[in-house]
This record gives sequence, C-alpha cells and structure tokens, in this order.
Amino acid sequence: SSSNVSPATSANNLQRFVSAQPASHSKTMGQCNKTVKALLCASLVVTLVGVILMIVAYVKGREGIEIDWQATGVRESAFWVKDDYQPTCGMAVYAKEVEECTDVVKGIDVDTPGSDWGALVSLCASSGQILTEEYGMLNEVAHVTVSSDGQTVVPGKYTVRSSVADIWTIDWCSEIDDYVGGILSAVGYFYSAVVLFIISCVLCCVSCCCSAQSPPQPQAPAGGVMVIGQPVEGQVAMGRPVAVSGPC
Repeated sequence: SSSNVSPATSANNLQRFVSAQPASHSKTMGQCNKTVKALLCASLVVTLVGVILMIVAYVKGREGIEIDWQATGVRESAFWVKDDYQPTCGMAVYAKEVEECTDVVKGIDVDTPGSDWGALVSLCASSGQILTEEYGMLNEVAHVTVSSDGQTVVPGKYTVRSSVADIWTIDWCSEIDDYVGGILSAVGYFYSAVVLFIISCVLCCVSCCCSAQSPPQPQAPAGGVMVIGQPVEGQVAMGRPVAVSGPC
C-alpha cells in the first residue's frame, strides 16, 4: 500500500531536489563557457593570420605587375645575355610620346657581341604604349634581339645608345619571370587566406553550437517527489507537492 507523507517532509524533499539542480547546471555551463572562449580566441587568431596573408598576397601581386625598368630616362643602357637566355626575349626600348618615333630609332646604335647582324628592330609601325605614373606615356620604339637567326642566342653584352632622345629599357625575360612569379605567389597566399577564413568560420559555428546546448533535464530524486497537479494512484495532488513512499 502507499501513504502520503506530511507536508513538511514533502516540502523539504522538494527543496533539496530544486537546490541540487543549479549546481550541476552551473558546472556544465562553466565548462561550456571555457570551450566557447577557447574556440572564439582560436577563430580570432586564425582570422588575423588570414588578413595578414591577404595583405601579403596584395603586395606580391602588385610587385609582380609593376614594371621593373632596366634603365629609365638615359642615353645609354646595357644588359648581359647568358647561354640559357630565351632567343625570343630581348630588350624593349621606349621613348617619350612627344618624340618622333622614326627620328628616335635613327638615333639609336646597338653594340652586340661579335658581328653586327642588325639587332635593332624598329616598332614605329606598331608601337605599343605604357602609361606610367612617374614618366607619363611612353611609346615602344624599338626592340633589341639577342639571336641572329631566331633560334640560337648570341651571349655577351648588349649596349644601346641614343643620340636623339632619352630612352627607357626593359629586359623582357626578367620582366616575364617577375610577373609570373609575383602572380603565382599572390594566388598562393590568397588561397591560403581563404582556407584560414573557412577554418575560422567553422570554429565560430562550433562555439555557437556549444553555447546553444540546452541544460540537462532535472531528474527526480529517490522518494518520488511529484510536481503539483500530477496524478498519484488515481488521485490529483492539489495545493502542495506529494511524495510517494515505496512499498510497505
């Protein structure tokens, strides 16, 4: 059979039941808060590293696309050609836009290693242009070849002299290497930064999931304390908590 305990005993049991729950919940939430803080700190560090890599990628890309002039605004420019130099490369010669292209080309002499095979090629008919911040608009007036037959490089020192106007020169092989290397480096840093940003987002999501965890459901203590309004052996307890004792 079952019997009802006194109200004082039932109230004491309920008080112990209620007071025991916040301690367990507080301990669980304390551990979760530490985890959330650690994940958020890690996410912040990863994000900062990603931002730094983005800046490095921008700098590397800008360095790659900037023109590395062999000489600027001079009357004489020289460059050395080695055996492994590409025969299709050479030195591009530029002059100010205000200069007459044909007159500039006529005033250019090229000293080549060995015999002179006509290393200077005029580009007045199809002149390319470069707009620079420092020097304004420059026209490509000529090109200095490094191969007499287009296949075999003639190694040695090449010297370009201008008697009419100042010239700007570019070593195309060196410029292409710098351009490709800078772009590839920038792309590598960029994708590394993207990966870090993804990792940062994952860490943020994990921290949010941890902070959103619901507290554990309270368990009724031994002795069968019931909430007011729950039926007890066919009767409804009204006005106070009722405890159900074990079998006699």
